[in-house]
Amino acid sequence: PFDLNDFRPRQFPSRLIALVIPLLIAVVLIFTTLFTVETEEVGVILRFGEYNRTVDPGLRFKLPLGIEQVYKIPVRRQLKEEFGFRTVASGVRSQFSNRDYSEESLMLTGDLNAAEVEWIVQYRIRDPYRFLFRVRNAQQTFRDMNEAVMREMNLSGELRRTAIRLFSEGKSSAFPLDDVLEQFRRECHGRSTLIRMFIEIQLQAAYADGTLHTSEEQLLLHISSRLGFSEREFRRLEQMLGAQRHYRETATQTPGPSLDDAYSLLGVSASASDAEVKKAYRRLISQHHPDKLVSKGLPEEMMKVASQKTHEIKQAYEQIRKARAKL
Repeated sequence: PFDLNDFRPRQFPSRLIALVIPLLIAVVLIFTTLFTVETEEVGVILRFGEYNRTVDPGLRFKLPLGIEQVYKIPVRRQLKEEFGFRTVASGVRSQFSNRDYSEESLMLTGDLNAAEVEWIVQYRIRDPYRFLFRVRNAQQTFRDMNEAVMREMNLSGELRRTAIRLFSEGKSSAFPLDDVLEQFRRECHGRSTLIRMFIEIQLQAAYADGTLHTSEEQLLLHISSRLGFSEREFRRLEQMLGAQRHYRETATQTPGPSLDDAYSLLGVSASASDAEVKKAYRRLISQHHPDKLVSKGLPEEMMKVASQKTHEIKQAYEQIRKARAKL
C-alpha cells in the first residue's frame, strides 16, 4: 500500500520557478491590457468606475488588472428594435420566435377597436457616453418611448400602419424631402395653422430623447423655410413647446406648476398687463382648439393632442387669473 509518509512533492529548480512566475504575470498583464475595437465600434474606458476616455477602432491599451474597464459600443452599425415579434434567425427564409408578444403589438385605436400592429425601429447610437451614462437602461427606455409615441398618436389600425410605413420611408437617404414638402405646402392652401401644427409635431418628435441635436435643428429649420415658416416663428414655437413640456411634467408633481411656468406656457412675462395675458391666451386657444383645427383640415386622429394642449392652456390662464385676483 501507498504510504503518505513516503510522499515527497517534486522539487522544481529555483531557476524554473523564477522563469515561470514572471511569465505568468506577463501573460496576465498582456491579456488585461490589450484589447481590440472593431471598425464599427468605439471603446468607452472607465477608470475605477469613472469615465476616462473614448478610443477609436484598432488595437488599444488600457491599465491592467481591472483598473480600467472597456465597453464597446457599435456607433457605426444600424441597430433595430422589433415590436410585436422577434427574429430568431435572419436570411432568405427568416425564422421568428413562437412566443406571444401581443403586450407590445395590441393597441386600442382611435375608433375604439383593437389592432395588432407589428413594427421595427432602426436607430444608431450617436453619443456612446450619453448612451451608457445619461439614461438608465437606455435600450429599454428607447423601447418604452417608441411604444408610448405609437399609443399617444391614437390612430386607427390602418393609419397606424401607414404612419409606420411613412416613417420608414422618411429615413431613407433617397427620400425626396424637398419635393414632399412642396407638395405638402400646396395641399395646405395657405392654411398656416396646419403648417404650424406640422412643425410642432416634428419638434415633439425631435425632442423625444430630451435633446434637440444640431443636425435635427438644422433639418427642422430647413423644413420650416421650405414651408414658409420663419425662423422667428420656429424659435417662438420651440420655446412654447419647452414650456408646455415642463408644465406637463410639473403638473404630476407637488406642489405642481409654478406661476412662472404658467406665464411661460402662455408666452408672456409676469410683467405683462391683464390685456396682454388675455390676448396671448385667446391666440393660443384659437391655434389649438380642436373644433377650429378640424374645420381647417386637421385629421380627427390628432384631436386628442389638441384637446390636451387646450386643457393645459386653460389651466395656465386660470392659474394666472386667480393669482392676480389675490393682488
